[in-house]
Formats: sequence, C-alpha cells, structure tokens
Amino acid sequence: MAARLVEAGYSVLVLEAGGDPRSVDYDVPAFHPFATENESMRWDFFVHHYSNPDTRRSDPSYIADKGGVWYPRAGTLGGCTSHNAMIFVHPSNHDWNQIAGHQRRPVVAREQHAVLLREARRLRASEDRPYPPQAGVNPSRHGYDGWLSTEKAAPAEAISDRNIRRLFASSIRNVLKEVGLPTKARLESFGDPNDWRVVSENEFGACYTPMTTRNFQRVGARERLMEYASAIPIC
Repeated sequence: MAARLVEAGYSVLVLEAGGDPRSVDYDVPAFHPFATENESMRWDFFVHHYSNPDTRRSDPSYIADKGGVWYPRAGTLGGCTSHNAMIFVHPSNHDWNQIAGHQRRPVVAREQHAVLLREARRLRASEDRPYPPQAGVNPSRHGYDGWLSTEKAAPAEAISDRNIRRLFASSIRNVLKEVGLPTKARLESFGDPNDWRVVSENEFGACYTPMTTRNFQRVGARERLMEYASAIPIC
C-alpha cells in the first residue's frame, strides 16, 4: 500500500515494528526455517489450534508455561514475507466453488476467484514461465509486469546427488501410479500449478513449485518498499 501511494505521488512514512531483516537467513530460500525462528525478526505467539488438550500438549512446539503451541510470526520490515517459505500457488476454481457451497451468497464467493486471478496478474512478474504473451495470446494467464518475481528453484546441485535423483524418480512413479498419465492441460502447463488451464480444471499431480525469489534470493514486501527507500523514511 505504501509503495502504491508513492507511485500515486503521495509522501509516505512507514513505521515498522522491527528492523531490516536482511541476513543470510533472509536471503537463502533453503534457510527459511531459520528465518522463522530468528530472534531478530520474530514475535512469539502461542496458539490453541487443537480442540483436544492432550493433542495440544503432544505437539513438539507446545510450551507448558505458555499453555500453547509456539507459533512465531514476523516482527520486521516486510512482515511475514520476510520469513515465509516463498511458495506462490493460488487456489483452483474448485476450491472457491467449495467455499461458495458453505456461504450464504455463493455467487459472491465464486466471483472472488476472478478477483484473485486479476490481482495475481497485477502482482506477479513470472520468471518461472519466461515466455510473455505475444499478440495478446496468454493461455497461462500469468502476469509479467508486476513487482513480485516468481522463479523455479535452481535444481542443478540437487540433481547431481544420486539419492535426490532416486527420490525424484520414486516420486514420479508414485504420482503416475496414483493419478495416472498427465492430462493435456498439465502437459501444456509444463508442470506449472498456476497455469489457468490447470487451475480452471482443478488438475492435480506432479508440478514444480513457483518461488517468490529474484536471482534465487528471497523477494517480498521488503524489496517493494526498498525500491522507494529514497521517498519512504523507514523507521
């Protein structure tokens, strides 16, 4: 919101509860579990998301003197985009229709998917599908001009590991056994879970995971704000 106000010509003061999270934990995608628990960027919350007290106490993150399960949230510049797992996947039409079935106004709930898709296109700069639409043809319905970069993970190092290759092959075999051969929509999507042809048909199966990274480093609300650092005093 602050960045959009600056784009519209306003002067903005951003007050954030926490400092700049930039660190190795922040930058390296594989370190996101460390980022989540980093003392310099976390607030400690203790939740009660089990109805059964015995189940709650059996959770490894249960803290007895707090009476709840430890659930750290980000208290730093960029909010939870500074410590999340960076996975960018939006719901299928089926998900919204299922929600609509439990709403008093189901038509409104179904319409939310169209709104979500439009906003995702505005937000996103799809580096994981580096083929921007030509002559108005965009069957994936991705956005390419937004501020939030999405990429595929760089798999070269992992694939060079024999055990990883075996795990990958085993996973593919299990998917083929459980789901069957890929459909036309899944083949056309090249394994992209956010491709419209997959989302609209509620397709499921093997896919890659789009990550909110730029040059394989975390990118989020912090970067959006820092692009306007000269115009936004950061406290």
